[in-house]
Amino acid sequence: MVIQPTPFCNIDCSYCYLSERDKPVHLPFSILKSIYTACFNNSHLGSPITFLWHAGEPLTLPVDYYRSAFELAGECNDFPKRPYDHYIQTNGMLLNDKWIELIKSYNVEIGVSIDGPSFIHDRVRRTRRGTGTHDEVMKGVKLLQSSGIKFNSIAVLTAESLNYPDEIFDFFYENEIHDIGFNIDEIEGPYKTSTFQNDCDGRYRSFILRFLELVEHNEWKMKVREFQGIFSTLCGPNFGTFVDSTNYPLGVINFDYSGNFSTYSPELLGARSERFNNFFMGNILKDKLDDISSNNVFQAVTEEIQRGLNACKSSCQYWGFCGGGPPANKFFEHGQLDTTETVSCRVHKKILVDAVLEYAEAPLSK
Repeated sequence: MVIQPTPFCNIDCSYCYLSERDKPVHLPFSILKSIYTACFNNSHLGSPITFLWHAGEPLTLPVDYYRSAFELAGECNDFPKRPYDHYIQTNGMLLNDKWIELIKSYNVEIGVSIDGPSFIHDRVRRTRRGTGTHDEVMKGVKLLQSSGIKFNSIAVLTAESLNYPDEIFDFFYENEIHDIGFNIDEIEGPYKTSTFQNDCDGRYRSFILRFLELVEHNEWKMKVREFQGIFSTLCGPNFGTFVDSTNYPLGVINFDYSGNFSTYSPELLGARSERFNNFFMGNILKDKLDDISSNNVFQAVTEEIQRGLNACKSSCQYWGFCGGGPPANKFFEHGQLDTTETVSCRVHKKILVDAVLEYAEAPLSK
């Protein structure tokens, strides 16, 4: 369950896809109560339920907001007492002792967005005044670490980042950030271009090969989401049946601060589309979550996504590692959901898989 408590963000990343990040509004508890109630009482949802507080910077709302929000979850789950957890994705700049107390009290899982050393991070993750944010993020990271709170990190790669695999690895390793995932700057929302559109395939491959080498040389102490995903797919019992939760109906359910909801890629909710009513598939104050399958937007979106998945499956040898990819990439890049390859797919899936396989097979040729 991706919950947007506010679209507002305290910084202004150059690759951000959020069109309302200047809007200082928040999700009212009256709507949140309806969200909780619908989720806890929905028999179609698996357990445990994860409430991912994301989209905008969640920590721009006060600590007491979340204390009340987390208490409300317990009240709404009085019956049938379903297991659930909370996860916050943050830029880390606003962390302080009060946040640490809250995180510990409610066993909140944390993800921190940081793009590597300051000379890389501060080029793109800047304040509204144009200054770098790295120092403040690292204060938050050190506070989490000194408090014994485990967290993972997400680093967004740009074409510029590809020049510095050693520096990026050294930064994460030396700062004891050993659980990372890579994204690339994607064409999404108001962000209409990607630095990976311009002949970066070979450089991205070289970056991945070098990063793999560094991880192996350091005894695989660093957990890289992309590497683990590919190796587990290769070695797992269900190879060839990869499922991407963002293109699977109800794999992800998204709620904005007004109670509008959708499924599929979270980035689609509220995206400008007259054809798909901005991807609104209901509002929790007047529509039942169970009725989403009869919603006209849901049906139209699902049909078009499925056409795209069928096309991917019949034409692409990477299907077993991808499962068709996020529909948001297809929509923002092509304006429709039934297409196949995107920049993100070509680079961050196909070239990634090729590089990992090349690295894994290299010892066999010696």
